[in-house]
Amino acid sequence: MAGLRARVVIDDCRVAIETLDECEFGPEWRRSWVTVVALPRAVGHVLQKVDARTDARMAEVIRQQYESLKRSKPEPAIYWAFIEGERNNVLKEYQFSGRHASSTTSASSMSLAVGNGQIVTVTRDPPGELHMHVFNEGPFVGRHQVAVAKAALAWWESYLAEVETRLRE
Repeated sequence: MAGLRARVVIDDCRVAIETLDECEFGPEWRRSWVTVVALPRAVGHVLQKVDARTDARMAEVIRQQYESLKRSKPEPAIYWAFIEGERNNVLKEYQFSGRHASSTTSASSMSLAVGNGQIVTVTRDPPGELHMHVFNEGPFVGRHQVAVAKAALAWWESYLAEVETRLRE
């Protein structure tokens, strides 16, 4: 069994997330975020449109896995709200579901107003300067966007591992 091309997309996304975590806020950050939300959705497209074409057994396993995912909607939220939803927000409407939060005090946390006037507390360990984008709406409200992107990669790793396990059966 040859390696999945979708894994190459995951590797590229991992690098894009690392780059995003290091870039300045503003236009550079937005351009990097576009990449970070496009690539996780590309994993699924490459899996279905490229990897599935390699042989009939792979196509059937990938189809079954995706059918199971569709039946579970709206869970897992990492797929439906982030991988699918945030990609749609950014690529189809150029809407960003987050806001920049910063604190230059030595505090280990700060309170931040997000969507619906909700207040969330963002923490940093160790204490120090804090700059991040956090979601201001949806199921990830108050969570660091980079952390959610990393969770999406972990979800894809698990999903692809399941496909690969089923292919070896």
